[in-house]
Amino acid sequence: MERAQEVQANLESKYPSFTKLMLRSDVSGGFLLGLPMQFCREHMPKEDKTMVLVDEDEQAYDTKYLTVENGLSCGWRGFSLAHDELVEGDVLVFQLVEPTKFKVYIIRASKLTEVDGAISILNLDCLAKPIDEDLLYDINPFVRVYKDGRVERLIGTDFVPASIDPTTGAQSKDIEISHNVSARIYLPKNPNKYRKIPLLVYFHGGAFFTGSPFNQVYHNHLNSLVSKANVVAVSVNYRLAPEHPLPVGYEDSWAALKWVISHSKGNANETWLKDYADFGHIYLGGDSAGGNIAHNMAMRVGLDNTNQRIVLDGMFLYSPHFWGKKPIGDEDETKFIYAKRVMESIWIHAYPNSTGFDDPLVNPAKDPNLSCLGCKRVLIIEGGDEILKDRGFYYKKSLIESKWNGVVKVVDVKGEGHDFVIGDSPKAKEMVNHIASFLNQGEV
Repeated sequence: MERAQEVQANLESKYPSFTKLMLRSDVSGGFLLGLPMQFCREHMPKEDKTMVLVDEDEQAYDTKYLTVENGLSCGWRGFSLAHDELVEGDVLVFQLVEPTKFKVYIIRASKLTEVDGAISILNLDCLAKPIDEDLLYDINPFVRVYKDGRVERLIGTDFVPASIDPTTGAQSKDIEISHNVSARIYLPKNPNKYRKIPLLVYFHGGAFFTGSPFNQVYHNHLNSLVSKANVVAVSVNYRLAPEHPLPVGYEDSWAALKWVISHSKGNANETWLKDYADFGHIYLGGDSAGGNIAHNMAMRVGLDNTNQRIVLDGMFLYSPHFWGKKPIGDEDETKFIYAKRVMESIWIHAYPNSTGFDDPLVNPAKDPNLSCLGCKRVLIIEGGDEILKDRGFYYKKSLIESKWNGVVKVVDVKGEGHDFVIGDSPKAKEMVNHIASFLNQGEV
């Protein structure tokens, strides 16, 4: 670490820089390299961008900077492999020489002094962390769980208050559905109670371990979507693993959906729903783990035989978290080795009592009741560079083969990564317009 600091000290000061100690999770597959949050806030692009990494031999490597994750993906693994595979304990010095270009200097762990090595073990971006032996499991970039029961969420923990959005004019407020479940409700600018508008129930992502409707990224996304589509939206805050392993998140989400529908008769007490929502046009939506939840809520709707019958117009899913025991498409490719491991670890730890990777809750193709999916229109949006892309197409194939009576479409957006739609890139904005059309009875 001292050697890396020496290298950094000798760089031109006009270009911002930082050092990054390689952890096992950074180099064991290369799904994502997290960057220092403060550096990202001050110097990195405000939307997803291609970032070029230039090594000391002037060789250039393209990666994708993901604003949601404050990290580099889609190419980071290739950079690691091209440099004799970076190992735990290596230290990299990043110098931002252009807005989208890093000069990268590699200091090998094998060349560090004994003192450097000791410092490296005890430091991670200047923050003291417990040693590896204290970890129960580490699912980077989402969560670390320690043997003493502590849970460290790595992303999705920020909070922004409900407000009137100065950009879109959309307004929001937080409500409590039950002791365990809450939500943030959104209205577009200047709603008219005499002209009711479609209702969206949205489930956030975060690998079932992290995230909430109150994060900046989801707050911004819902403000934008509600404004573009002119809908009422309820963004559900369900309980998270590992403190509350699945199926708790499913049960919380079902309770929230039934609470929303209880307003259709005008008897419940949330005025924004009673006054503005058209309960004849209800949609579900979600991203990643939230996409999985949305699908499973639509399944419950289709199988629900109670008196409180729910009728859905449609459902949209961004990069839905589906998986299976047998790899499909590109899932076995070298570039997805770590991503595949992450996907499996997420399900194993989020739902310890599931029946495995072919549980119908995570692999809809194995659900004998798939034809009962409780809506007639489904839109799936996948990033062309992500491991889950083929699962989106497999889901479409499975719905068609089940004889489900509906229309399904997959939009494969080339060059984009996982969950890009909730970001602020031009292609993300394009997809928001696509979803807005879908929510207003446009083509799937």
